[in-house]
Amino acid sequence: MLVYVRDNALWAVGFDGAPPRRISPEGMYPLPDQDATVQPALVSPDMRWVIGTGPEAKQGTWLFATDGSSQRKLDDTRVIASWAPNSQGYAWADETSIYVKMLAEGARPLTAARLEGTARALPNAVSWAPQGDRILFQVKDGDTLSLRSVSAAGGPVKTLTQVKMDLPTDYGPDALVWSPDGARALWVLPSPTRVVAMDGSPAVELPTDIARVYGFTPDSQRLLAVWRAGNNYRLGTTDLAGKDRREVAAAKGDFGYGSVSPDGRQIAYIRFPDDGPGPPETNELWLVGVDGQGPRRLGQGTDLAPFSADWLGPSALLVANGEKPPDISLRRVDAGSGAVQKLVDQVGWFFAIAPR
Repeated sequence: MLVYVRDNALWAVGFDGAPPRRISPEGMYPLPDQDATVQPALVSPDMRWVIGTGPEAKQGTWLFATDGSSQRKLDDTRVIASWAPNSQGYAWADETSIYVKMLAEGARPLTAARLEGTARALPNAVSWAPQGDRILFQVKDGDTLSLRSVSAAGGPVKTLTQVKMDLPTDYGPDALVWSPDGARALWVLPSPTRVVAMDGSPAVELPTDIARVYGFTPDSQRLLAVWRAGNNYRLGTTDLAGKDRREVAAAKGDFGYGSVSPDGRQIAYIRFPDDGPGPPETNELWLVGVDGQGPRRLGQGTDLAPFSADWLGPSALLVANGEKPPDISLRRVDAGSGAVQKLVDQVGWFFAIAPR
């Protein structure tokens, strides 16, 4: 199921051929600025609900049913939520505290952690562990940025790692990326990226020649990354220290996106032209085995102009086309046949896909 912004409202569409349905009031979601980093909608793991916040703080935080049957206000303020893995509640932060709240009407929020002194939480990036036991959050105290965790039921706060740095303005929910097994997380906000273990062992700082990390492989044992090699770029997997590298593709102009299939067998990626990033119609969508075998281009000869590609399952990709809102289009691409199916046109920059 996809959730996206169109015509100043929030919409949902599935893959069953049924038409899209509006799930928020009209006028609630004016298209955000392209530079905005706040994700306005997040689908629950069970795909029944969406927590949404418009770009205006006065609109507050809302809960929408994805079937369009109901909607209610959760909070008068705008919060950037992280769903509980069981879809029964959500977590968020203000500058002073980390909170957890269940969806049941009348439920009161639990203060899982409260900061003291000059420490301030970063509300844009709070993340609930996939196993449901802990919540990660980031804290700024003077020139020190730290990554901390607390039990979802509340309790002592553990500082996992910290670094001295100026806080960038373009951070958001993707600053934290969990491994599927919940044992580690990528902390993308500092540079270079760090791999942080939940057991308290020292964080691993990835080598500086790694240009970006797209996430963990499904077995949680490796990372999908892009690294520099002379004047060229390499795409492939590395161990969790960024040292044991297995290249699957090379390019002069860099890569725009990468994603490992849920079964861990294939990698989908977007390749830029040799002279670097250009208009989306010059981008190429490729598929290759994790062992580097069988590379092939998808969508050739169609209107595919990809800037992102994510897996819908082991055999299909969701591809976003276009250059800027409101001219984004969403396509389903069959990983076997390469067939391209149009899902919806003219959507806003922000859209969400429910977890696989």
